[in-house]
Amino acid sequence: MKKRLFIRRPLLAILFALSVPASVHAEIDPLHNIEWLVPAELPVIDGSDATALFRSVLYSMLLSVDYFYAGTAIESLHGLPMIEGRKTIRIRYENMSKDHCDLLFSRMHASGTHNSFMGLIDGVADIIITDRDISLEEQEYADYKKVSLLKKPIAKDALIFISNTGNTVTGLSMDEIRKIYSGQITNWKEVGGADETIVPLVRSKHSALQGKFETAVMAGQALPGWEACDLGESYLPPYYWIRNIGPSIAFTTFFDWKVAVQTESTKAMAVDGIYPDYISIRDETYPLLTEIYAFIRSDAEENSMVYKLFDYLTSFEGQYIVSVSGYKPLTDIQPVAIRAADVAGGVDVTAVGGTVTVTAAAAISRISVADANGITEYDARPAGKSVSLKGLAPGVHILNIDLENGQAVRRKIML
Repeated sequence: MKKRLFIRRPLLAILFALSVPASVHAEIDPLHNIEWLVPAELPVIDGSDATALFRSVLYSMLLSVDYFYAGTAIESLHGLPMIEGRKTIRIRYENMSKDHCDLLFSRMHASGTHNSFMGLIDGVADIIITDRDISLEEQEYADYKKVSLLKKPIAKDALIFISNTGNTVTGLSMDEIRKIYSGQITNWKEVGGADETIVPLVRSKHSALQGKFETAVMAGQALPGWEACDLGESYLPPYYWIRNIGPSIAFTTFFDWKVAVQTESTKAMAVDGIYPDYISIRDETYPLLTEIYAFIRSDAEENSMVYKLFDYLTSFEGQYIVSVSGYKPLTDIQPVAIRAADVAGGVDVTAVGGTVTVTAAAAISRISVADANGITEYDARPAGKSVSLKGLAPGVHILNIDLENGQAVRRKIML
């Protein structure tokens, strides 16, 4: 069998996207005591373009490297006006030594899904993070090289359908989606919308997302020759198409639509009556769930750094990083104090049925809650020693609690 070629690109040389406006610093993370971590032996990590953001956040937090978010400045693409775009994550190089920079550049690759699998099989990469399972072609190459891989899911995502915000249709059944993409339903009025021709958009035949769509939604049913909105390097065209072709419909991932792309002209649609959000993904009520995977070679020793990292990704701390990056963690982890020093503050935090209760030894004079990016979600001056908080979204939250005895307590929790 002819060996496939693959291209490695330093991950930090690429702009990564995340739609949050605030700066994020390494000091907010819970990773203050990773005894197994030896930076000089950090594994080479690679993966799909879709997981580049997570990989960047993961290694930045593991190495306590500050990073921040900045906007893109793309003016046009394929002749279409640039209205929306991605936020980019960038490393604060000025706070790093040359050795630290060199370490990150040498250990973080961005080869894309297929090439990262080939690199892992060939021993160039130590661990890869992808948004799909290994393909038949890649498995055949692994068999040829007599290499077996270990795999496990590390995060939840979902395949969602998006349309223009001006579309009056808010949801579709799975059967209606199949009929739209098979050409049996051609007008939005057939599903309760305006009298406009539906323009279904698909991905290229080699796209991982196209494969998920054809398997999970179409169940192998043949598709007409719909226009393929290939993502290319910018990862934006589906949103451009929908903005500029009003009655169109496309599919993407929840993470990409909700977290990575700044878009005000598209909306997600309910499927079989279930709207895609963090709660329906967490509860697994949304019908088109997907997973993010970690892969290593099966010959990795259990005491090696790569195996410890592989194991770490599904620990509480690893799932915290999953949440910070914008993916949904695998399990609904109850609130836990991150730093041991907080325990001495005389404040207890519990969660029952989605309600977070804060109980203190002294009366609470003020309590504020911010998300992982520092955006204030709640600020109040209650009376008494106990406060119940409702309506917090799944994910990481930072609680700042002032007690009447003058004590101030900071807690970090994950829902």
